[in-house]
Amino acid sequence: MSKFFNKKSHISILIPVINAVNNIEILQQNKDIDTIVVPIGGGGLITGIAVAAKSKKPGIRVIGVQTEACPAMIKSYEDNTFYEEYPGEESICDALVGGIGKLSYDLAKDYVDDFIAVSEESIAKAVSFMAKKGYRLLC
Repeated sequence: MSKFFNKKSHISILIPVINAVNNIEILQQNKDIDTIVVPIGGGGLITGIAVAAKSKKPGIRVIGVQTEACPAMIKSYEDNTFYEEYPGEESICDALVGGIGKLSYDLAKDYVDDFIAVSEESIAKAVSFMAKKGYRLLC
């Protein structure tokens, strides 16, 4: 018998993310990093990175970025309401649209310093720039 759980808020998903980033490579490579910018979908990645980064370097800033097409986490904090489901528009970031997880919503309050919404045009320009520069893109 299979058991369904919400991938956005189940603790068994968040704990491996926290453990996986506990030795955050960016801080190992450059101890002077003062800000990490992380995309937000359901919230598990950003909260995992934020918890891990701040456990290694408490003063580091963690900034979450969401597409304007579906700013579920941003609107959750603006409205002081948890949005498990959130209506979104089409986005180049199709994996980052939809609602957020309750656990991530709760943790982000204490660990994420700020949120930024970016336009689809800005995202497309950034992806194009990175591709032209030869950066490896993971989509």
